[in-house]
Amino acid sequence: ISAAVEFVAGTGGDSGNGSHILIVMSVSAVLTAVILGILYKKTLIRLPVRVTPGLFTYVWVLSAAAGSCVFMDTIIAGLSFFTKSDIQTGIWIYDCPLYLQLAAIGILVPLAEELVFRGMGYIQMRTRFTFIQAAVFSSVYFAVYHGNPAQAVYAFVLGFITAWICEQYG
Repeated sequence: ISAAVEFVAGTGGDSGNGSHILIVMSVSAVLTAVILGILYKKTLIRLPVRVTPGLFTYVWVLSAAAGSCVFMDTIIAGLSFFTKSDIQTGIWIYDCPLYLQLAAIGILVPLAEELVFRGMGYIQMRTRFTFIQAAVFSSVYFAVYHGNPAQAVYAFVLGFITAWICEQYG
């Protein structure tokens, strides 16, 4: 979808600057979320809810997610897996206004990723495999999708945690 958005925008894959990257990512994420949301509704495959979430559960999940992000960022910062391309992308992204960073890489892209990897991938696998098998496979796929070793570690751990949350809360 990103390639299609770049084609329509007339950039032909020339990323330009960070604002352009985040806008293309955001539009791609929204389109992905809409398309997958429709497909997800049509499949009607739902996991049974083991625990009915209350306010405390939402606060706990958000706190655990934030804590996991800080912990994994600390670990990744110590790894030297970053390439020139990773560094340039980071410069482009973090040079953008904070509101655009929060919207794109804090809300829209993670929402689309969760719809793909947990909403469609994990739930489909869970209908055929055990929790561990489905969680490991979807987490490995999520890690490989991110395309570099530093993000792969982070993505695998967070993928497994979100698969467990999906398993517990439907």
